[in-house]
Amino acid sequence: MLQTIHDKLKGIFAITILAALAVVFVFWGVDVSVGTFSQARGIEVNGREIAVEEVLNSYQQELSRYQAAFGEAGVPEDMRKELQRGALDRAVQSELLRQRTRKLGYGASNAQVLEAIRQIPAFQVAGQFSADAYHAALRSANLSPEQFEAEQRELALARQRDRGVSGSAFV
Repeated sequence: MLQTIHDKLKGIFAITILAALAVVFVFWGVDVSVGTFSQARGIEVNGREIAVEEVLNSYQQELSRYQAAFGEAGVPEDMRKELQRGALDRAVQSELLRQRTRKLGYGASNAQVLEAIRQIPAFQVAGQFSADAYHAALRSANLSPEQFEAEQRELALARQRDRGVSGSAFV
């Protein structure tokens, strides 16, 4: 069938079709999107952009849990849309919390982050921190040391914020 189309699309007719497609792509482009998340646009919260990949990863993880629960029946479309909205809401709330934490002056020094990493049992061999175990675990999780340390810094800030709230009279 494709060979027949190829054989008949020659001459001025083929040039006309290709020109029409070229005009469409030039003026409107190609929008690659998954669900309601577009790869071309980021999500901006108070001037800071949230990586679309972060939201997509969160959505995919949640969707895979639901797919395992639903089995062959599959996840209904309305539930998929709700999972997308939930992933987006969580990403926005998380970014707002990060911004508020920084605005309140919470901070984690490099020494605090490194000490927290050294205390993680998965990175210890015979009770002592092992750089080899650390790098091997990060490789198996497909994380770079910079990514992991940034995550640990965010966790340290979240712990500080939580301790500040629980220690206040507003609990």
